[in-house]
Amino acid sequence: MGMYDVDGMITERVHKKEMMGTEGISSFLHVEDAARAAFLALDWPSGPVNEPVAGSVWLPAYASIIGAPQPTILAESNRGERGASNAKARTHYDWTPLHPTWREGFKKALK
Repeated sequence: MGMYDVDGMITERVHKKEMMGTEGISSFLHVEDAARAAFLALDWPSGPVNEPVAGSVWLPAYASIIGAPQPTILAESNRGERGASNAKARTHYDWTPLHPTWREGFKKALK
């Protein structure tokens, strides 16, 4: 159902060019990394674990991976779009994601 599902709603919308990329920041976390981080985080203080990226960057890459037409890119961002960083978990808690970037996660899950 999510970003990493080749038959999901997002994939369908990207194929139909119903999604537009903006300069707003999105964050992605693969379910495998989320589960592993959640387990390890039982001993961590609270904080984000993610890699933020603008929609104008991730949406064209996503479209390429799934073989969809390139999306329309808007110059502005949608209100409230912002990302979170996983740097704290990497640096302070020795956590390393199995899918270190959203590009690698998309490529592995969507091919």
